Amino acid sequence: MDSNAPDSTNRGDRTVGPYRRLMPYVRRYWPRLAIGFFFGALYGAANGALVWAIKNGLKESFEGEGDTPLGAVIVAVLFFPAVGALRGLAHFLSKYHVRWVGNRVVRDLRDGMFKQLHKLSVSYFSNSRSGELISRVSNDTMLVELAVSNVIIDMATQPFTLIFMTIWIFVVDAKLAMVSLVLFPLCIIPISAFGLRVRRHTKVAQERIADVVSILQESIAGVRIVKAFGMEEYETNRFMAKTRSYFERTMHVCKAEAGIEPIVVFVAMLSIAAVLVYVRMTHMPIADFLAFVTAMFMMYEPVKKIGRIHVRMQQSRASAERVFEVLDTEALVVDREDAVALGDDVQAITFDHVAFSYGNEPVLKDVSFCVAPGERVAFVGSSGAGKTTLVNLVPRFYDVTGGSIRFGEQDVRDLTLQSLRSRIGLVTQETFLFDDTVANNISYGARDADPSAIKDAAKRAYAHDFILDMPLGYDTVIGERGVRLSGGQRQRLAIARAILRNPPILILDEATSSLDTESERMVQAALDDLMAGRTVLAIAHRLSTITTCDRIIVLDQGHIIERGSHEELLALDGTYKRLYDMQFG
Repeated sequence: MDSNAPDSTNRGDRTVGPYRRLMPYVRRYWPRLAIGFFFGALYGAANGALVWAIKNGLKESFEGEGDTPLGAVIVAVLFFPAVGALRGLAHFLSKYHVRWVGNRVVRDLRDGMFKQLHKLSVSYFSNSRSGELISRVSNDTMLVELAVSNVIIDMATQPFTLIFMTIWIFVVDAKLAMVSLVLFPLCIIPISAFGLRVRRHTKVAQERIADVVSILQESIAGVRIVKAFGMEEYETNRFMAKTRSYFERTMHVCKAEAGIEPIVVFVAMLSIAAVLVYVRMTHMPIADFLAFVTAMFMMYEPVKKIGRIHVRMQQSRASAERVFEVLDTEALVVDREDAVALGDDVQAITFDHVAFSYGNEPVLKDVSFCVAPGERVAFVGSSGAGKTTLVNLVPRFYDVTGGSIRFGEQDVRDLTLQSLRSRIGLVTQETFLFDDTVANNISYGARDADPSAIKDAAKRAYAHDFILDMPLGYDTVIGERGVRLSGGQRQRLAIARAILRNPPILILDEATSSLDTESERMVQAALDDLMAGRTVLAIAHRLSTITTCDRIIVLDQGHIIERGSHEELLALDGTYKRLYDMQFG
């Protein structure tokens, strides 16, 4: 399997309907669900008792002797409030427990998606928009939540009411019940058609809201570029086009949902008309008639809500599919079943005829070299030569497509990812810091570090002084991506993080290329301290930062074309010499 293509989706799982896929999540909480359904049944029984009380109360009133029959008074004073209270309590408890299950299922889905995203290979994120993924975790799961909660709530209460009312009207008059119910199947065909339309439009609507989130995220992240190039109006128009498309799709969904009630009401009115004709012909007692009509009216709400269940299920089906697409995606860079932990001893890193491709595009071709423990090796070359790809293979962000990478005599694919990556420190050009305190950013990856160790790492990274100048020192929150810091300050915090981790292997990916001269001097001093006694793989744009490396490897179009020390490569008078002369004249 090509581990450098986007992580694949398990198609076999997708053949199963998304609601069947949700069942294991729901079954985890069957006790609460059972409680919800119990009180739903009690709610339906209370509705039946209410109709019975109405019938008997009316019968006493219209057919009893005397001005105010005692039975009618007892029913009015005691039974109606008691049944009303029981009905309300049952509805509350049923709705609460069922809604708890729905919300907990969606919490589990969100947690599962987040956990799954962190299992996926780097290639998956290289081929996915972050806004799209955010939308799936937030918006799509929200639609699933609404559907699951509302569908289960309606399934827990409405069918019982419908069943009790149906039984009751058959008890009152079986022939009249048959006449009134014969028209209800007419609702099925249009409701099914509306459901299919809702599903189709909801799928497109969720894709549009994902576009909205992506544009919003890009515009906020790139606000300086947007303003610098005067593109505010362009970005606004782009955003509005997507929100307009989303609005149009949601209105299609609204029309389909709104079409259900008129159909049910029309069929209900036909049924009422049939009942009136029947009563006229049979001279039905007034108490039975009113009880029958009350029961029928109490049936209409369950019929409408059960009709909406189909629409809601179709509405959330597209979202559920998008959620399970993420959950079903297989991570391609994973531990083998017989993977072993990398030992504590620092070992040589060997690239043995390594080849790598992004899909069908070759990036590295027949690359072979060995880095001894404690050796510093730098990689140079023009943009696109394969430098970053090469170092990304060491921590297995990707897997090789040919050859092998070994630590000592062990293939990296035979090592556990946790043990491999715990031995590697990474400092890149684009430093990523979290919207957290300085101390927590430095201790990221070493959460049990004590404050003295954090401060020591900051001092060695030449970051301690500027940290003390902050309002709260090490407890200062630095903003998203460290927005409140300069580039040099962010880089020194990243170096402090690597120092605290204390890895035997260090990867530097153009760690000083975007800094001004003063910042570069400070960062380079911190890097020199960090590199001491470690195996270093360094990518450098500024050749002045790698002249002291033990070896320099020159890459061109995925091939190694030169290798040697700085002095040896200058004497070779080849590509490295040309790059050096371009920078230093």
